[in-house]
Amino acid sequence: MEREAFEDNNCRICFENDETLLIRPCKCLGSLGYVHEDCLRLWIQTKFPKITEVCCEICKEPYKLKVNTRRYC
Repeated sequence: MEREAFEDNNCRICFENDETLLIRPCKCLGSLGYVHEDCLRLWIQTKFPKITEVCCEICKEPYKLKVNTRRYC
């Protein structure tokens, strides 16, 4: 995933453009390609019950994810 500061683009999930870096997690082009990593993480946790099914709803490309399987007590 690319991490860059895109001044003219907003996160496609929260629609905000703040100081946080935006990433391009899939093949979507234009303004739909940019998201905050935290927004994407929350969206994935909310939308997908199985981590193996995680993909972009627009371009259908599976996200390249680094999964943390640590358990917290």
